[in-house]
Amino acid sequence: MKKAYQYLFYKLYSYMLRTPNRQNALDGAVALISLVDLFLIINLFIIYTKFFCDVKCVSKNLFMVLGLSIAFILYLSNTVYFKRRIAQIKELFDKESNTQKWIGRIIVLIIGVGSVGSIIAIGLLLK
Repeated sequence: MKKAYQYLFYKLYSYMLRTPNRQNALDGAVALISLVDLFLIINLFIIYTKFFCDVKCVSKNLFMVLGLSIAFILYLSNTVYFKRRIAQIKELFDKESNTQKWIGRIIVLIIGVGSVGSIIAIGLLLK
């Protein structure tokens, strides 16, 4: 699982290097991967609250503070993790073939669309 997470970061980082804002490629890739993590946590939270507990009596402001805190912690932990390992990750995945690059792009697109789409789908299904 760790390699898959690193590969997702590598693909996002290599995409960010091709944007006009190259100097912030690491921050952009970390922000995107943290957003995917946050969407997965939100999905799990929605499913848990729907089936196992009722949270209607809790303030929406509390949920907002909790969500922002989780997002901040995710971003900081991912920044520390990937800053320390960026050279190793680049060395590990730089040698992929053209076919592997295209497969990787498709997988990253599916993960990105799937993480956002799953929140929408779960929200619609659980109403």
